[in-house]
Amino acid sequence: LDGKFTYETYEAPARDSFGIPVRYYRPITRNTHAENQTTSTPQPPAATFDIATSVAKFTRPPAFVHIHGGGYLNGSLDTEISVCAAIAVALQMVVIHPLYRHTDSVKFPVPHHDVQDALDWIFAKAESPSDANSPFCFDPARVVIGGQSAGSGIAAAMVQVDAERGHARRRFCGQVLTIPWLFQSNVWPYDRFERAGVDKSKTSPFQCAHATGLSREKLCWYESLLSHHEEGSEECPLLNPGVKQGSQLRNIPRSAFIIAGADPLRDQGLLYAKSLIEEEVPTKVFIFPGVPHTFRSCVGLPSAELFMPKLLDCIAWAMDDSEVDGSKKSTWDVVQISRQ
Repeated sequence: LDGKFTYETYEAPARDSFGIPVRYYRPITRNTHAENQTTSTPQPPAATFDIATSVAKFTRPPAFVHIHGGGYLNGSLDTEISVCAAIAVALQMVVIHPLYRHTDSVKFPVPHHDVQDALDWIFAKAESPSDANSPFCFDPARVVIGGQSAGSGIAAAMVQVDAERGHARRRFCGQVLTIPWLFQSNVWPYDRFERAGVDKSKTSPFQCAHATGLSREKLCWYESLLSHHEEGSEECPLLNPGVKQGSQLRNIPRSAFIIAGADPLRDQGLLYAKSLIEEEVPTKVFIFPGVPHTFRSCVGLPSAELFMPKLLDCIAWAMDDSEVDGSKKSTWDVVQISRQ
């Protein structure tokens, strides 16, 4: 990807006057022909998001807001360069990464408030410049938000807050939630699984309790660092977006998921996807069977090689503004992983 993208870093003001780092990635060229791309560049899906048409039709590029994961403790601007740059180059869009503060220095709800404040600043900057070459320029009507793990939880919460504006005023046209952490263990809705005939021992917190990369014990440790166990916080919608259902999900846009089969968080993603489908939200789900939460970082494994193409597919699908008929509103795909 060298020579195919640029990035610049700015600061957005937080409500407590902290400067939130925000990095913007932009593709250097808008050449969408596969024959002119190197083999190292992830190829975007051809059917769901026509890049050439998008570039020709609109004066401003679309944008993807990336919220990093890391258990609310880890992650930096530089840890996200590879994924953000790959998205920017492959889909020819602006990628924006706000760096929220972590639990080594703050507690809940500061990470969520940082992202809220950064988003307000990002959209204000996008709407103000008339110059299409402005470093802050993107099309505010074509924005997808997404994240990984804890970042997915923050992204899902931001989408729910945004949906309260109503369909006509919402900021996001889609969300992409990968290996999502969507609620805390103290509000785990085991009763929903029991009503469906699923024994508690078969749910992912128990079935994947000792999983590689992210165990149930480690997840509980990350939760403890948030220090969210205050009176009333258990029902906090910012921290537990995945337990919402029914009319609470009104106006949620297209939603895509990437879920790991051997992840203690697996059923959080499945449950939220099911809730969205029940409300007729167009939903796309990719399940990577038998792989742990951290499979994306396992360089050389077939599952890791498939992650980026599926992520690009999800973002492109979430950006697509075409109507979806009833039979295609939801898709569940188990990713076929070569065991060779």
